[in-house]
Amino acid sequence: MLSEGWVLVAATDYSAIICPNSHVRPELQKLIDFCIQKNFSYDFRREVSINGFPLLCGVFPKEKKILVGSRRLSRELAILAAAEIDGSDEKLGELKGHVEKVSTLDHRFFPSEWEFVTWENKLPDWSDTEAWKDVEELTHEKLQGLIKHVQAYQPTMFERVSDWGLGLTAQFALIRVHLLKFLALLPSLDHDKSGNEVKKNLIEEAKTLIKKYAEQQKNVRNNREFNSLTKEIEFQELETQLAEKHIKEFKVQIEQKKEVISETKDRLKDRQTHLKHKKGELNAILAETEKEETALIKKSEEFQNQIETRLVEAYHRIRQNVKNGLAVVPIERGASGGSFFTIPPQVQVEIASRKKVITDEHSGRILVDAQLAEEEKAKMEKMFAKLA
Repeated sequence: MLSEGWVLVAATDYSAIICPNSHVRPELQKLIDFCIQKNFSYDFRREVSINGFPLLCGVFPKEKKILVGSRRLSRELAILAAAEIDGSDEKLGELKGHVEKVSTLDHRFFPSEWEFVTWENKLPDWSDTEAWKDVEELTHEKLQGLIKHVQAYQPTMFERVSDWGLGLTAQFALIRVHLLKFLALLPSLDHDKSGNEVKKNLIEEAKTLIKKYAEQQKNVRNNREFNSLTKEIEFQELETQLAEKHIKEFKVQIEQKKEVISETKDRLKDRQTHLKHKKGELNAILAETEKEETALIKKSEEFQNQIETRLVEAYHRIRQNVKNGLAVVPIERGASGGSFFTIPPQVQVEIASRKKVITDEHSGRILVDAQLAEEEKAKMEKMFAKLA
C-alpha cells in the first residue's frame, strides 16, 4: 500500500529493486504524483529505469494501482509460454491477467513525453492556449505536405535493383552464405595488398565444395547427377590450381618489389646526403652575402618612398608572378632578358630614351637598356666594396 491509497503489484523478485527498505522508489512515486497533480484519469503504461534496470509499469489511476513487469513483458511472457507447454498454466491466471491488462492498454490515451517533461521540470503549460493550437494546426499542415511528398517519391533504378538483390539474399540460403563469407573477408582486404588472403580463402572454399560434392556423389540416383557433380569437382580443382598459381606469382612479385624498395631507399639516402651538402653550401653563400642583401633591402625601401605607390605595387606583383623573381631585366642581343623574345628596334629606341616604363609583352617584366643595367651594376659593386 502506498500514499493516497495506491497499490503496487509486482513479482516478489522485483521487491528489492522497487521497494528497498520498504520504501517505494522515487521513479515510481513520480508516476503517482503525476496522476494526482495533473488529475490524469486515463490508464497508461510507461517504462522507467531503476539503477539501470528497465521496468514496464502499467498505471491505472481510477483503480489507484500500478502493475510492474519486465521490459516489454518478456519475462512474464516466457513464464506463461513455458507453463502452457507443461500444462500448468491454470496456476498462473493472475499473472496472465496482469500481462493482458498491461499489454492491451490503448496508446492513444497515454500522456505524451512533453507532458511529463513539462510537469517534472515545472514548466509553463501552454497546451490549452490559442498560441499552442495555432502551432498544432501549422504542424499538422506541414506534416500532411510532407506525407504527400513521401507518397509521391519514386525509387531510382539503383534502389529498385538493390531491393531486388536484398530480396534474393533473404530468399536463398546459398546467397546469404556467400555474402556472409564475403563480409567476413572484407576486414583482411585493407592489409592484404598482394591478394594472398583472398586466394587462400578461395582455395579453402573450393576444397569445402569438393568435399561436399564428393559426399553427394555417393547418393546420386542417375548418371546425369553423377556427371554434373564430377564436372563441379573438376571445376573447383581447376579453381584451386589457378589460385595456387596466383599465390606463387604474388610471392615472386613481392620479392621483386622488395628489391625495388631496397634500391629506392639507397637512392633516397644518397639524395638526402647530397641535399644536405647543397644546403650547407647554400647557407655558406647566404652568410657571405648577408651584408650585401641587407644593404640592398635598405636601399630598396628608400627608393620605394620616392616612387609612386601604383608603380611599386606593379613591381611587387611582377616579382611574385615570374619564376626567378626578377621584375626588371636588360635587353641582351636585341632580346628580353626574361623571355628571350626579340624586341623590335623601335621599342629598343624607346627603352633607351628612358622617358617611360616599358614592359615585355611576353613575360610582363620591366625592360631597361643594357647601358643602364651596367651603370647600376657598377654602383652596386662600389657599395659592396665599401661594406667589405
